[in-house]
Amino acid sequence: MNRCASPKWLAVILCFALAQAAVASNGKWYAGAAVGSSHVKDDASDKEFSIVRDSTTTGYKLYAGYQIMTNVAIEGAYTNLGKEKFSWRYSPTESGAGTIKVKALSLSAIAIVPLPGSFSAFAKLGVASLNTNYNESWSQTGYAETLSEKKSKTVAHYGAGITYPLQEGVAIRAEFEAFGKGKVGDTPIKSHLLSLGLQAQF
Repeated sequence: MNRCASPKWLAVILCFALAQAAVASNGKWYAGAAVGSSHVKDDASDKEFSIVRDSTTTGYKLYAGYQIMTNVAIEGAYTNLGKEKFSWRYSPTESGAGTIKVKALSLSAIAIVPLPGSFSAFAKLGVASLNTNYNESWSQTGYAETLSEKKSKTVAHYGAGITYPLQEGVAIRAEFEAFGKGKVGDTPIKSHLLSLGLQAQF
């Protein structure tokens, strides 16, 4: 399989090209913050265990970008996707519970399309450094243990949304974004964020 053909490597090349274009352009900087409903879920098999997951949580993001031209921007973001809470039981005497926290640093290229009524739609594609922090406590008769693991993985990052100007230089922004699968041990972790926030242009 050609590694350079994967979405995340194509996104790296695209972001680099846009960064070079930004140096020579006369665009505008912008920054914003958003909060919303986040989803973090592990793909661990529940065939042998009784597992209860609370995968919906609150997430937030801080971001800044450079609009190179009317229809193109490049953007970096810090996203805290919150955490999944889980508990499991293998037998009446063996059980456990824990959390999986997910954060990301991302860089994306953004395509912008003006819509009627001052709205604008956008789609983005990029890469993210996805950081997972896993903590679990489990016990069985006469024994207890605490497990933890931190792991970083480079994954694809993509999303879409709508902006609407509230006044000169200030807009409201609604967005859905998803990240490629992270990992805890050998277990894949899925995560996405649906958010609403404010954006200021300078």
